[in-house]
Amino acid sequence: MNKKLSVLLACAVIMLSGCGTVPPEETKTTEQTTAETTAETTATTTQPETTEAVTTTENPNKELTLNEIGIENLPGKDLKFFYGDNSFVTGYIDAENANILSDKSLELTKGYHFNVRPSTNIFFTEEDDIDNIPTAPFSNYGEFESAYEIEWQHPVVNYMMISKEKDYIKSVELSYKIKNEFQINAFIKKVGNNAEIVIDPAYMYNIPLFSDKPDLQNFIINNTKITADTISVNCTYGKDAEQVSSEEYAYATIYLSDFVCRYDTEIGYSNTAVISNTEILTMNTDDIINSPVIFTGEDKDPEMMEVYNAINKELDTLLTDATYGIELIDMDFDGKPEVLVSKIEEEYRKEIGFGTPVDVDIYRVKNEELKYIDTLYNKSYISDMPANTLGLKEIDGKKYWFGVSRKNRDGKPTGENETDYLYYLEGDELKYREAFCSVLVGETVNEEGWTEQEFDYYLMGEKIVPEIEYDYEPYDFEQEYGKTWPYYSWNGINATFGMWELAGFIRADFCEDIKEVHSLYSDWLVNNTMGYSVERTDISKRTASYKLAYAVDEYYLSEFDEATGDFHYWFLGAYAKPVIYLYPEEETEVSVEVEFAEGGEFTCTYPEYGEGWKVTAMPDGTLYDEDGNEYYCLYWEGDGKADFDMSKGFCVRGEDTAEFLREKLMHIGLTAREANEFIIYWLPIMEDNKYNVITFHIDDYIKSVPMTITPSPDTVIRVFMTFTPSDEYVAISQQELPSYERNGFTVVEWGGGECEAVN
Repeated sequence: MNKKLSVLLACAVIMLSGCGTVPPEETKTTEQTTAETTAETTATTTQPETTEAVTTTENPNKELTLNEIGIENLPGKDLKFFYGDNSFVTGYIDAENANILSDKSLELTKGYHFNVRPSTNIFFTEEDDIDNIPTAPFSNYGEFESAYEIEWQHPVVNYMMISKEKDYIKSVELSYKIKNEFQINAFIKKVGNNAEIVIDPAYMYNIPLFSDKPDLQNFIINNTKITADTISVNCTYGKDAEQVSSEEYAYATIYLSDFVCRYDTEIGYSNTAVISNTEILTMNTDDIINSPVIFTGEDKDPEMMEVYNAINKELDTLLTDATYGIELIDMDFDGKPEVLVSKIEEEYRKEIGFGTPVDVDIYRVKNEELKYIDTLYNKSYISDMPANTLGLKEIDGKKYWFGVSRKNRDGKPTGENETDYLYYLEGDELKYREAFCSVLVGETVNEEGWTEQEFDYYLMGEKIVPEIEYDYEPYDFEQEYGKTWPYYSWNGINATFGMWELAGFIRADFCEDIKEVHSLYSDWLVNNTMGYSVERTDISKRTASYKLAYAVDEYYLSEFDEATGDFHYWFLGAYAKPVIYLYPEEETEVSVEVEFAEGGEFTCTYPEYGEGWKVTAMPDGTLYDEDGNEYYCLYWEGDGKADFDMSKGFCVRGEDTAEFLREKLMHIGLTAREANEFIIYWLPIMEDNKYNVITFHIDDYIKSVPMTITPSPDTVIRVFMTFTPSDEYVAISQQELPSYERNGFTVVEWGGGECEAVN
């Protein structure tokens, strides 16, 4: 007879497709509730500043009506205007109703509305380091990509009217709220009954900032001055916080809720949040401030750690003044990236007088060491664009990396032209095929005394021999110019201005189907990648280490977006959502509905669930909602009940958990990326247990949480893991797991939870 455990789907017991433990909602203090109520009132119905009344023979403190000051149809009933010095009229106006403002004021309001950007993650300990700060891309106010649930609030405008013809905006208050609880690392210190935290800029990856340039903030952390692209937050406590000192800052992992970010153009940031939990990591903040190593292997796949540690061991060698890029690319398509380091070739730059020619050293990662393989000699520019790129090109089913070289590797004379190669790795040897080449065959001096070079052009080793036609229709060049004019054509490609133009068109045609174009410049090391050169940015070693950690995370935990030429990953750390992936065979409108067969409710969804998710799904798994916002998955958590059969499973040592989960998940049918996201989330919770008793639920999970997908998929893989920590080995009948073959429209869902037996 099967032994069954009634598993509650709530709090620390279990979260359906969820995040394991969800801290219980704390009872808010009177102070906190009052503060929040006051904040909400301020954001929506703030009363105007009053000024000294002007003494008049009529009414010294007359309150103006809206019509009297020329403002009509204003929905805000609580808005009032007063006479003041020089008959100024002042007030706060919600920018949702900003159509009442003058054209000039409207322009200012819109400007503030759009200046939202991510942090550059810059962190300095000395002012001398702050030289050439890279700009951070800023985006539309409502389009900031984040894993958090962000509720944007309309700007509040402090508006001053001198007359109906003359007005201006004193300041604009911008704000938003992060609706879900989230985790950051920060410096924390108790201040009165509250706490002040300074967020580690490495953990600002998802938190929007209100400005169009890096607004670096200065802080003093236990007598050490830091300058960082981050913010401070005034926090109240959701639970006891005696461990936090009022004498000095500690460095901690902090769980925040009710996070509100406010930015006033006159006074700057004033941010608030509630701390639901604090885990002190160290009191030695100087080590944190100065150390380039920012995460350990506790929450990472071992292979990820190997790559990251190998880079950091050689960081002093790799990161020099000449380094313009450190990028990860899988050169041999074995699933593990090589490290490509781009360094400016100064002698050649001096020789040509312009551009940014680079040597790109290729390293293989092995046993946490970097092994040098070979060097690419990249051109400085192509048609006003840098050529320090590699693009994926397939020929006859074989994958290559297409790149432009300033040197011909076979010693052919190329003049000032370049050679294009198709590169590939075999073992520890870089091999190449010549894709496009121009060979210098002669030079002549024309009538004006200019030296003209003559080239033969080759594509994949074959000389390009065009057909040449003279005086073609509709032009008669001989009649108009007194001489004939050659017209070049080759395999349907035509040119009118000579062999050089035809060669350019042939080259462009060859590159037409190139995808996954990777820039080998790192955006955190360069400010400008347009034109004939790029400019180097000086950053601290600590910031470089953050950026390299992001690069490792991005490689392993995200996918390359061909449209943007970039990887997408939310932020550094042990964050990986329980997810539903959709992989149709072609672009498809898909609706997804999740039910609780035995009762329950959602506690969190992303994107918002509403009456069900309706998205446009692409074959690579990319999802778009009705507003065009992009996602890579659907996420939900819920409270409910389910009867899960746990009579069979596995008892696994905590230290063996990662390897075990990877093997079983990929056996079931998850891809490496999907399995990685699962492991990275659950490993920190399971690895330190002596043993974990693990059961994978499929049929009983599907029964408890039915999911309806339209159109109906061809393959559905739903797996929900439950585990119970144990101090002793538990003898349990081994579970037989199914193995799914992915065919047609495929849907994958994973989740998990920690179980407790209840009566």
